[in-house]
Amino acid sequence: MSAPPPPPFAPSEIRSILLEHRYLSPAAAVCEKWGITASCLRRWKREHRFAYLAGSLRELVIVALHSSARGVRDPAELVGFLDMQDHTVYSPAEIGAVLDALVAEGKAVKRGGAWRYDEARLARARPFIF
Repeated sequence: MSAPPPPPFAPSEIRSILLEHRYLSPAAAVCEKWGITASCLRRWKREHRFAYLAGSLRELVIVALHSSARGVRDPAELVGFLDMQDHTVYSPAEIGAVLDALVAEGKAVKRGGAWRYDEARLARARPFIF
């Protein structure tokens, strides 16, 4: 008896799932959240060249916000993290523009002078983190 087929996902959604696995969640958690098998995840990793998969500036800022317990008060706080991730030094202005765009998208909130990932949107459904 074979495993049930994975739910249909668009290529951009598969990329988001793989980024979630790369930066935020272990394989078992990703499989449970998205209703896929471990073999499906392994196949996607092979087909989508997981070893070379890297987040964009926007995606890496989401990782930083999602991982931060206290939020980000100054975009300059993320310069070192982003440089470590993709070996590019972004200006605080570039990072600030991404943070503001994430607020406009509804992925982040700005309260008390700090940007934070909007965890409440994760509780409302099973949305993509990215």
